[in-house]
Amino acid sequence: MRALLILLAFTISTATWAGGGAENTFEGTLMLTATGSSKTPQKIKLTVKGDNVLIDAKASNKGAPLLILNSRTGDVHILSEKDSQKIAVRLNTQSLKPIGGISAITNTYGLDIDGKSKGTVTATNEVKKIAGYNCKKYLVKDDEYDSEFWITNEIGISLPALLGNLTPQSNLPAGMILEGKGKKLQGEGGFSFRVEPLKETIDSKLFTIPSTYKVMDITMLIQQMIKSSSPEEVKKMLDKMIPKG
Repeated sequence: MRALLILLAFTISTATWAGGGAENTFEGTLMLTATGSSKTPQKIKLTVKGDNVLIDAKASNKGAPLLILNSRTGDVHILSEKDSQKIAVRLNTQSLKPIGGISAITNTYGLDIDGKSKGTVTATNEVKKIAGYNCKKYLVKDDEYDSEFWITNEIGISLPALLGNLTPQSNLPAGMILEGKGKKLQGEGGFSFRVEPLKETIDSKLFTIPSTYKVMDITMLIQQMIKSSSPEEVKKMLDKMIPKG
């Protein structure tokens, strides 16, 4: 469940492009390779076209569900298969804003994605090319990590970084993060990641829920759970309802 929520949180971050809702002109794929405390590289493939994002983590976890997000409507669909059953769980994140937003869910798993702990951001004069794009280095220090991020404005997309326990740095400048790493201020542990962008034409059908999937809308149920239940109870119910990943 934790892996699923990390993906979900990462997806939601794509709907709030850094820089305040800049229009996405990128079409293609973004291959994210990340390493955390486990030292085992994890791969996440994001396919992007207009308002739509498809997230696929099956390269690292065959049992992981697919996530389809529409950043304009706030609809997230979680597609999974189990015991020959194909289910598409729908959650509208915009409807959660009045009751705490997506953080009302992710915080029950210890995932802070609401940007309250932004840390301090320092722009440097260091530049380098990553995947053929000019990037500038930014240093970030918060309560837990010393981090660095390399950001480019040449791709046409902005994406805050969210990897493992990393709090999204929503005060970073607009642009696409192509590389980053961080070290814990106390004790051992850290993260590193790299994004490989590939511009290509994407078929809009990839973002359509196949007719073979049964759609289960849990939006109203989630709203009621958050309003009436403790965080512990919300976590228990989510673990039962949403596919493991």
